[in-house]
Amino acid sequence: MGACFSSQNDEQHSLHDDSSVAGEIEPSSTKDANSDENSESNVVVISKDVQDLRKNPIYSNLDVFTYDEMKMATKFFREDDVLGGGGFGLVYKGIIDESVRSGYTTTEVAIKELNTRGIQGDKEWLTEVNYLGYLQHPNLVKLIGYCCEGKNRHLVYEYMAGGSVEKYLFQSGCKTLTWSRRMKIALDAAKGHLATYCDTYAFGVVLLELLIGRRAVNMRLPYDEVYLADWVRPILAESKKEGVRMIDHRMKGQYSYKTAFKVIDLAYTCIRRNPRRRPLMSKVVETLESVQTHDIVS
Repeated sequence: MGACFSSQNDEQHSLHDDSSVAGEIEPSSTKDANSDENSESNVVVISKDVQDLRKNPIYSNLDVFTYDEMKMATKFFREDDVLGGGGFGLVYKGIIDESVRSGYTTTEVAIKELNTRGIQGDKEWLTEVNYLGYLQHPNLVKLIGYCCEGKNRHLVYEYMAGGSVEKYLFQSGCKTLTWSRRMKIALDAAKGHLATYCDTYAFGVVLLELLIGRRAVNMRLPYDEVYLADWVRPILAESKKEGVRMIDHRMKGQYSYKTAFKVIDLAYTCIRRNPRRRPLMSKVVETLESVQTHDIVS
């Protein structure tokens, strides 16, 4: 669960992901052997532990909740309010209001609780806070805050009544999103006020998720594949054709090779390590507008 594009109906999906969202956050030491884009400019120093997280001014916009507040917000983690779950733990619908924290505007939230007996643990919890806590944008459902008290770990997100794209991209047994739907989601996401090169990087990671159908961060994968952008970048630097072959097989036959090549190339330019070599969002919008279809191959 992560940065999300809000959704109220079938035409406006939301995007929930484990997305890499900061412009030059570098969680791994992976470097491109085939490119000259190993710029260290605009690097965001990520937090290595909870103490470091609390001192880092980048995350001063996040609310830090107590475990008691998490219990009150979820009515003591009532089973009827479970929204879903996974390797990380259960996700509860909750409400944070005056009864939870004095002076707090009533806010519907989704609270993800770390399963302390699970396989992912503190490392993934901290990774999500590092990635999702950095980006704030009007078109993105935001990470509101977190709880880190004793062994208890929670992430508090804005609640989305319309569901999320995550369900259709990553959950088995669900009808997948078509190529045209994914391109519409990408275009809608690229429009609002995304203006900086860091935003362009974040968008590029989102676009890769839509194209390849893999989470931006998946701690269950081999080390060199955990971070989608780091894994894909050197492959695309060497061959965009290989990138086309990586497109989610569930969309086979729904797009032309020319169109797929253009979008893969766009995603690559957005995640370049050197921020100055990334495209402006106006160019991103222009490219995505040129590939819009209506569930037919053009």
